[in-house]
Amino acid sequence: MKNVVISALLVVSAQAFARPQPILFDQACDSGKQITIGAVGDFLMHDPLQKKAERLKTFQPIWKKWLPYTQGVDQMYGNLEVTTARGHGLDGQIVQDPGIVYERYVHTSYPRFNAHPQLLTDIRNSGFDVVSTANNHALDRGVPGIDATIDELEKVGLPFTGTRRQNEKREAAVIIESQGLRVAWLACTLVLNTRDTGKQVLHCSRDWKQIAEIITALKAQTDAIIMTPHWGAEGSNRAHEDQVKYGRRMIDAGATAVLGAHPHALQPMERYVTKSGREGFIIYSMANFISFQPEMNQKSTIMTFIGLTKKSNGETIVNGVRYLPALMRNRTGNLMDVELLPLEQAQRDPLYSQVKEHIASLFPAENEMNFGEPVVTNPQCR
Repeated sequence: MKNVVISALLVVSAQAFARPQPILFDQACDSGKQITIGAVGDFLMHDPLQKKAERLKTFQPIWKKWLPYTQGVDQMYGNLEVTTARGHGLDGQIVQDPGIVYERYVHTSYPRFNAHPQLLTDIRNSGFDVVSTANNHALDRGVPGIDATIDELEKVGLPFTGTRRQNEKREAAVIIESQGLRVAWLACTLVLNTRDTGKQVLHCSRDWKQIAEIITALKAQTDAIIMTPHWGAEGSNRAHEDQVKYGRRMIDAGATAVLGAHPHALQPMERYVTKSGREGFIIYSMANFISFQPEMNQKSTIMTFIGLTKKSNGETIVNGVRYLPALMRNRTGNLMDVELLPLEQAQRDPLYSQVKEHIASLFPAENEMNFGEPVVTNPQCR
């Protein structure tokens, strides 16, 4: 039985999901070609993370426990909330690349992030297939920083969506094929820290007409469309009415799923049904993937899995969603302890119980997975 479609201006909150119901899809057990999408929130590169990478000459150990999942799904996504402008200093000067060294001039933390491009190599080698570059930190090294970050992304072969070089004509979406299914990824942002004079960052509101046209064109070329908007209020556990409005508008326009970022805190997920009866999936915020933020809700996160099935009639549907809870361990006083842990392996962390309760208040228990088990997005069909 389909959910009732409620007002597009409803504020979806943690309180509304105090006892979340299972998120199930009507066609979950329909046969066809299936793939699994994995998704996480922000790569937010605060200084202790960059210092750890300096010592180890790689960023990957920060999320190493998750490699079986990031490398095991058909397509893996994350939000790149940092520029990787090689040799670009804070004042705009271009200098020799210092290497993986956190020296607070080329490589910097909040409020103007820039990390060594080794980060991109590590993300790609970890199994990530696409990242978003449309976020409020896209211009942290100005226009040259966008161009330089794109250079580095292309150099390592890491597909991205959301930004373009100065005066460049580039397709806004990137299409990735897995198991015969063509999935389009399209990123936009509602939040910018700096004026985007060259319109290099796709904006969810300013560019909505363009986005709607892109989605319409993609429907004829692909089997599924994943939107990755950057939106909402930082630190908030609930979705603002603008997130709900645009998220559902994206599904109505033809998107299959919407994976939100920016609040650095988890926000609820929902199954949304269009007037035509098509089922879509929205998670309003996937929070941080890795960061050094101190608050309990900023350390709480999940890895999300979305199952897609392409039926014999050519229609592609969402067959289910699952998630793995996690805790970003930091602030222990030991630099080497900065690491993303599966929640069940973080019981010694002082915030363990609060994080567990927090995640349980936002997401259905029936959609939760145990760390180490295979990803099956529609286990009720077995």
